[in-house]
Amino acid sequence: MKSSGLFFGYKDDGSVYLGYEDYDVEFFDGYDYEVTYILNRANFDILCQCLKIVGDQDVRDVLISTFGYYFDSIKFENFCQQNGIIFNRYIHIG
Repeated sequence: MKSSGLFFGYKDDGSVYLGYEDYDVEFFDGYDYEVTYILNRANFDILCQCLKIVGDQDVRDVLISTFGYYFDSIKFENFCQQNGIIFNRYIHIG
């Protein structure tokens, strides 16, 4: 199995998307497994405050140092729950 590692990007409306994709996952009969989280602007701001991201600090670098290059989604979801951060999660297998 190979992984994309963490991907992260901004949308035009100020929301962000982040997640990862694993390729050729044996558990899913060789299909790819992708998890994407969407946070609106307000919840992204809360995430940045909780992670103590300031100024022009690279958000992706902080996310990697906190949740790992391969992105520990369980750790991320627990962190969000503990800090009242709301997200939408999308999973695609195929």
